[in-house]
Amino acid sequence: MDGACDQRTRDALQCSVQLVIEITTNFQEAQRLKQQARGWLERQKILDQPEAEKAPKQLALEATSWPQRTPGPPRPRPSRKQRLRALIE
Repeated sequence: MDGACDQRTRDALQCSVQLVIEITTNFQEAQRLKQQARGWLERQKILDQPEAEKAPKQLALEATSWPQRTPGPPRPRPSRKQRLRALIE
């Protein structure tokens, strides 16, 4: 009996060690991928920064130079009923 119990104990211990190695390897791979993703994100932020800084200026320029669609005073907005009727027709 002692021999069989010792063999089962050794097998269980070997299985536990293999699981620990697998878990450690997976953890290290996850850490590597996380670091790689952070690097890509940081690089993308650096590449996007000049465009993001000029976007508000560009929008303000476009807003001031946008032509009026209709001359004269603004027209009253049609009611919901009028808009639905126009869609049906």
